[in-house]
Amino acid sequence: MKKKQIIITASVVVIVLAAVAYFIFGNFQSTQVNTLTVKPTTFIKKVSVSGQVVPVQDVDLGFETAGKIGAVNVSVGDKVSQGSTLAYLSNSELKAALDAQVARLDQIKTGTRPEDVAVSESNVASAKSSVTQSEISLINAIKLGYANADDAVKNKVDQVYTNPRSATPTIIPFDNYTLSQSLNDQRLRWGSTLTSWGIELQGLGLDSYSDTYLQEAQNNLNLLSQYLSNITIAVSSFVPGGSLTQANIDKYKNDVSTARANINNAITAINSADQVYSSGLSAVEVAKNQLNLKKAGATSQDIAIQTAAVEQAQAALGQTVITAPFDGTVTVVNAKTGQIASPNVPVISLISNSNYEIDSYIPETDIAKVAVGQPASITLDAYGADTIFPAKVISIDPAETVKDGVSTYKTKLQFDAPDDRVRSGMTATIGIQIDNRPNVITLPQQAVILKGNQNFVQVKNGDKFETRLVTIGATDVLGNVEIVSGLSVGEIISLNPKI
Repeated sequence: MKKKQIIITASVVVIVLAAVAYFIFGNFQSTQVNTLTVKPTTFIKKVSVSGQVVPVQDVDLGFETAGKIGAVNVSVGDKVSQGSTLAYLSNSELKAALDAQVARLDQIKTGTRPEDVAVSESNVASAKSSVTQSEISLINAIKLGYANADDAVKNKVDQVYTNPRSATPTIIPFDNYTLSQSLNDQRLRWGSTLTSWGIELQGLGLDSYSDTYLQEAQNNLNLLSQYLSNITIAVSSFVPGGSLTQANIDKYKNDVSTARANINNAITAINSADQVYSSGLSAVEVAKNQLNLKKAGATSQDIAIQTAAVEQAQAALGQTVITAPFDGTVTVVNAKTGQIASPNVPVISLISNSNYEIDSYIPETDIAKVAVGQPASITLDAYGADTIFPAKVISIDPAETVKDGVSTYKTKLQFDAPDDRVRSGMTATIGIQIDNRPNVITLPQQAVILKGNQNFVQVKNGDKFETRLVTIGATDVLGNVEIVSGLSVGEIISLNPKI
């Protein structure tokens, strides 16, 4: 009996000791604190939507007239080039009619009438003179465009920079770090652009003009127009303080506005001068052709009548032929040789071979965050979430589209590069990057405790953790929350705070 009591007593002691050990060591483990050292990260935020891959171009093709199909030259999956013949109706009679009309036109172009030749030669000389004058106007417009560009940058814009013509131009500080850095970089580039452009224009004259001068002027002025638009945004963000007065700001706004107007006028003047010049060149060619016809002995009226007959025969023959309107891949063929075709009934479908696009419908709650040009990452259900295709937003419909009772806006994205893995009709998951900021402090959401209407974290101070009030911002693509204020880089915080 006594031995039994000893055994019972020992068992109780073991149980008590086990309970005590569990309390001590279990409690010790529960009080372990997981920590994180605060570091700056790149803050990325995306709008996630779904979409579908579509070809850049697609078309259903049919014959314009009824008849028996003479041949079908393609099958589903074939790659075709623009202008290639896909199918045609039996059209031997129409071909013969066209050949006869062409032969008739050749017969009409015989003989010579000196008085008509003299008039045509005068017309050619007059057209050439007009081209020379329009070429001079175009050259002057290009040079004036450069002068306006040089004035816009060096006289109108440089006043909002410190050391604008050095290797480190610095714009007056304002509340947009990304735009500020971009404008500094752009001012540096404009220095070299204006220098090289000015040197090239020294060789521009009637004897040396080419479209290269026109294209360079149009490209530079369009880029400068964008630069001035961003400068306008910056100047509108300036706040008086120190040596910067409201009067200074108002002057900057007025000068930049004048510069923008001058550049836009220069673009319009160059484009108008180019249109006149191009029209003049066409007029010269027409006059030369008329001269050649006169020398061949045909009157313009005779030629015109027979040319119209040839064109009519060509049109009739063209209605019996289906040609590819662009480079593409055949997706549907519903035509067979010998089959009777009805007019305007699609028998062949074609999609383009160029880069595919993605159609998506973005809800109105997110559309204000999305803009043309924003980068996006695409995953296709066919290849899984680990295969990412880069893309960018290329268009947003201005009008809504109601989908399932929800107002959405059709948004089109384009892949950055062609990829043979992409197929029309594939389902896509899209992440459009709407925010990308470096050097942002973010924390996992579980590290932030909401108490009342305020947010707190626990920051290590010596051997203890102190509770600190923080201000939070947006949530990034990984679900981390932005810390706007209250924390500094290098501090240690608790990942499992208890407040």
